[in-house]
Amino acid sequence: MPANGSHGAGNVTSTSSSPGTHWNWTYPPLPGNRSNSTSTNGSNGTYPPAPWPTSPPSTEATFSLLEYGVVGKVVVAEALHGVVYDGSSPFDDYAPDMNHTLRIRGGYNCRMRFRRLDLEAEDNCKFDSVKIWNSAGDEAVLCGTHDMSMHEAFNSRGEGFWVQMVTDSTIEGTGFELEFECDEESGLAKFSIEDVGTRDAVVVVEAQSGFVSGGSVGGYATGMNHTIRFVGGYDCVLTFLEVDISCSEGDFVKVWNSAGDVSFICSPNTLERSGEGFYIQMGTDAVAEAEGGFELEFHCDAEPENATHTAGGALSLHARGIYGSVTVVETLFGVVYDGSAPSDNYAPDMNHTLRIRGGYDCRIKFHRLDLEPGMSEECEFDSVKIWNSAGDEAVLCGTHDMSMHEAFNSRGEGFWVQMVTNSAIEGTGFELEFECDEEPGPGLIEFSIEDIGARDEVVWVAAQSGIVFDGSDREEPYAPNLNHTLRFYNGYDCKIHFDYFALEGALGGECRYDAVQLWDSSGFNVSLCGDGAAPLRTQGEGFWVRLTTDNTTELAGFAFEFQCADESVPETPLADVYSMEADGKDGEVVFIEATFGTVYDGSRPAEPYSPNINRTLAFYGGFDCTLTFRRLDIERPLNELLGNCVYDYVRLWTPAVGWEDYCGQHNLSVMIPGEGFWVTMVTDDAVEHTGFEFEFSCAVEGVASETFTNETFTNETFTNETFANETFANETFANETFANETFANE
Repeated sequence: MPANGSHGAGNVTSTSSSPGTHWNWTYPPLPGNRSNSTSTNGSNGTYPPAPWPTSPPSTEATFSLLEYGVVGKVVVAEALHGVVYDGSSPFDDYAPDMNHTLRIRGGYNCRMRFRRLDLEAEDNCKFDSVKIWNSAGDEAVLCGTHDMSMHEAFNSRGEGFWVQMVTDSTIEGTGFELEFECDEESGLAKFSIEDVGTRDAVVVVEAQSGFVSGGSVGGYATGMNHTIRFVGGYDCVLTFLEVDISCSEGDFVKVWNSAGDVSFICSPNTLERSGEGFYIQMGTDAVAEAEGGFELEFHCDAEPENATHTAGGALSLHARGIYGSVTVVETLFGVVYDGSAPSDNYAPDMNHTLRIRGGYDCRIKFHRLDLEPGMSEECEFDSVKIWNSAGDEAVLCGTHDMSMHEAFNSRGEGFWVQMVTNSAIEGTGFELEFECDEEPGPGLIEFSIEDIGARDEVVWVAAQSGIVFDGSDREEPYAPNLNHTLRFYNGYDCKIHFDYFALEGALGGECRYDAVQLWDSSGFNVSLCGDGAAPLRTQGEGFWVRLTTDNTTELAGFAFEFQCADESVPETPLADVYSMEADGKDGEVVFIEATFGTVYDGSRPAEPYSPNINRTLAFYGGFDCTLTFRRLDIERPLNELLGNCVYDYVRLWTPAVGWEDYCGQHNLSVMIPGEGFWVTMVTDDAVEHTGFEFEFSCAVEGVASETFTNETFTNETFTNETFANETFANETFANETFANETFANE
């Protein structure tokens, strides 16, 4: 969690990578000159400490992390109460080079209390640390030394908790000892997708937390296509505790939200889904299974942190889109149509979505709308849906004379358009025209770095767009003696445009007096001073901005506008980033042990990738990996007779399934069974595209390969399978009408 309060040698430091933590911990003072240290986070309230039992259980399980744990792995233990400690005696130093994790499960809503905590101190706990977290998304990272004898309990939600100890090669303390006690019953509602759901329909359930299961010891049911939509909660954390399903075209578990973030679940993992609630779908074929299924625990916030509900030329949905995915197109104006000629029928079995981005406050006008009408107002057969990041949406079907139709007005950056059709077609489709402004309109929130920030601290701000300025009026000089930092999150790949910029100039090429520093998690880092600043673009989630000033100021300062995409929150904000250009070597295979992270070509998102490279990264240590491409823009031959990917391509390969090459423009997800995967990028001497970027997440347990070495590539096809029965019924949304304003004929 972003740490507030006093940190220093001898204090406990508490940090977190996921805002919104519900824990609030205050540490009592030590004798001498040490002061209290308080760590709080989130606006969702705190969990008051539950009364600790006056007579602890006479028998308790004792778990040594060093003895039970395995470096880089998660070991599971079942217990309702007990003690977890580093592995050393209370008077001996803890072990170096640890990365041991123990998951305590079997109990619910656990109370935890440290009996001892003595680790090397550092403000960000980057040397040695103890981390505890739960399936609800609450977490904290601890280090330093403190007297824990009077410490009250930490309260956790959901089933059990995780505790991890990481140490470097030098040790400075006696470690930790943690006491815990859990309830036998969770108190959470339980939903069986077989019992609650109905085949080929969406059942709406209002719940902010609970358990969802599909199947049991006796196996899961056959012939299912059951979907539950959970509503009433926002920004949900989903933890799949057990997953035992074949994960094929016939049997699958699928999760998505209103923004279109889709995941197929093949192994236990944790997801975060923004917006209101989520959908979960289970499909099974006609083959009975003796055992298997899944169990999911979910927790959602009571109120949305941000009130957003988000899944030139002529753009064909059928040609540019991909079934079940979202394809992004950047343009200010143009036409979107179903893909057929105006007099021909549209295609069956579509579920294609385009996201138009790059412009703001778009006007949308239909020239043609001819789809199969629904039996009710829900457009349950074929439909066109349009929506934006502000939460406005509409679902349309039937046949209408659109010649006199006025424009729909959208708010924010761009909009989404989706067409869903069944196997029977009854119409000629649709055609809409749109035009967007280059710059966002009024109404952006202003963030004063002087007023919101605090000296020598990082203040976290949840925002996808806004205006950041130094804190003074443009005609007045900015404040002296600042060292204020804001960390913006909840948005991705942000565009930054300066309205004005005037800071004291550089000395010897360095901004030694006053400076604005901007950086992101990908390694981008720039310090600005002097007169004027060029537009910037960050990569990954949000960005940091820091203003440092000396004791003399006489210039106007700065103000910039930022707009960030609202893609899904990464599964872990601590994922490493691997560059094919920087980490790879031409003609060689570079082996990397990792179970999650981001891989990209090596260029900035808007710049072309490098020519004449042939580099391979081989990832091992994880199993049954899921790869989600956030960007794929690789040269593809115009003449299909030359082959699909003969110039430039990205190749994915494993010993178990062979290889497949990717080029063109796509957004897609790929599931790779077995241990790890290889990724190769090959380019010729002519490049004019922007490359690729994907996130990967692998299970930490599985069947290891006997050898994971430089084996010969086999000529097997690794195809993307299409999952059947993915179409879900359209539900009625309240307040779906866009503002009806005249479409200007510019």
